[in-house]
Amino acid sequence: MEVALGGKHSVVCPFMKLIEAQDVYNALIFASLAPAAWLLPEHAWGVLARAWAGAHIALRGPMGGDLGEHPVLLACNESPYVLERSILAGKYEEILQMLREHRPGGWNGSIRLLGFQHLERALDSKRGAVLWVAPCIFAELNVKKALHAAGYRVSNLRSHIHPFSGTRFGRAILNPVRTSVEDRLLASTVVLRPGNATTVLRELQDRLRENDLVYITANSDGDRPCRLPFLGGTLSLALGAATLARIARAPLLPVFASPAYAGVYEVEVQAALEPAESLVARRYDEHLAAAYAARLEAFVKRQPNTWPGWFNRRQWAPLRVTVQS
Repeated sequence: MEVALGGKHSVVCPFMKLIEAQDVYNALIFASLAPAAWLLPEHAWGVLARAWAGAHIALRGPMGGDLGEHPVLLACNESPYVLERSILAGKYEEILQMLREHRPGGWNGSIRLLGFQHLERALDSKRGAVLWVAPCIFAELNVKKALHAAGYRVSNLRSHIHPFSGTRFGRAILNPVRTSVEDRLLASTVVLRPGNATTVLRELQDRLRENDLVYITANSDGDRPCRLPFLGGTLSLALGAATLARIARAPLLPVFASPAYAGVYEVEVQAALEPAESLVARRYDEHLAAAYAARLEAFVKRQPNTWPGWFNRRQWAPLRVTVQS
């Protein structure tokens, strides 16, 4: 039985490329930002990140032309350009954090973990818990840091090309820039590769039986993603986290990350999603996915500048945009 758990494993070239243009771009960004990450005080990062974001948009062109009349942006009086610059600035600041982690002493930002009670209640079941982590800016590193600092054992589902590249250069040189940092914070990592989904599912079930937290990022990568109403359009969501929670009978908890306010980042663990016991298999998973999408939509409405999905047409399509499959 093959189970689609999500991840960038669906399309793999049988002869892996040595390098591609995006690798060169990422390598130049890391090399350019590394001195600032190591030498500048953290309070100066925001100015630098916003400057890089503005230059990024100027070179590439804005991507939010179809969002000008979106009700969420109108309600918060935010233009698509300002939203895009804010999200890109957050991504550049994340890179600075990641690069600072490689300096002796690492990056020691202040992160507040909210929702301890939901974690403890879930772990009381002795079946572990599946964390369905929203792909917010500041999520990938800060969620792991917050859980590690609080003493939780976290096992991470990771794609074999996570997070930057699937080329030989990317996997050998670029990806370890972040994965080496993440590995310090994790109890274990389960790597998803082409053709090993069934093995991965068993390994994750073993981690849950050991009462670990299993970290899975909510994304659209998978063989049969679920299509859900979301922000006046359609959200594509891989069902791997829901499938694992159903098979392992483990609680499924949404997790969200927020940018720093008054110098403190936040990671919020919400109450477990309520399953529909009368449904089976994919219908059960789709029910959980719909409940997750409702939580994510509420979060994005409160903090629209946290969610890069605004500009990812593979993940989210506004009503008037047609997604090519």
